[in-house]
Amino acid sequence: MLNSIAKKIAVTLAFNDIIKTDEIEAYSYGLELLVPKVILYVAILIVSIITNTFLISFFFVIMLMSLRRYTGGFHCKTAEVCFLFSFLIYLMVLFGYNYAQYIPKSIYGLSSAISAIIVFAFAPVEDINRPIDNNEKIQFRKKALISLALIILIEIFAILFRFDVLCYVSACSLTVNAVLILLATGRCKYEKKIVKSSS
Repeated sequence: MLNSIAKKIAVTLAFNDIIKTDEIEAYSYGLELLVPKVILYVAILIVSIITNTFLISFFFVIMLMSLRRYTGGFHCKTAEVCFLFSFLIYLMVLFGYNYAQYIPKSIYGLSSAISAIIVFAFAPVEDINRPIDNNEKIQFRKKALISLALIILIEIFAILFRFDVLCYVSACSLTVNAVLILLATGRCKYEKKIVKSSS
């Protein structure tokens, strides 16, 4: 569905002489990557306004994506599944905040520490749906560690100054990234076992 939306947008741009006809394919591909993200962010914005959770949503998305883009990890096969998976994660974090006051800060710290170790040890991790070449691995590794360090500093700041929203979302962003790394690593090992057993 999202692929057809991207294609229609590209065709419309060509029909209105905004792009050339021979560029339709390239623009369709670019829009296939862009459209799901735009829809996801618009959906998150709408939910955050309705539920009056803009700050939580904003900080979580910024922290998650600033690390996620460099750590790699689990990727869905289609844009539609990716949208649903990402939105579900967001909703879990959002509604989990209602119970955050009952969770000791030490739990946040422990979860973040374990997650940070996983990110530090494995990032970046390629997925069968998102391969990473050697040059990307070197660049992504450096940027992932910088993002990781910034999020850890933000969480320490949040704990010291009792900024509960930042404390919660920083811990969640680290945990989600670590889980996605472990999922991709597990899937990669599983795929290799299947290849070996079939050969």
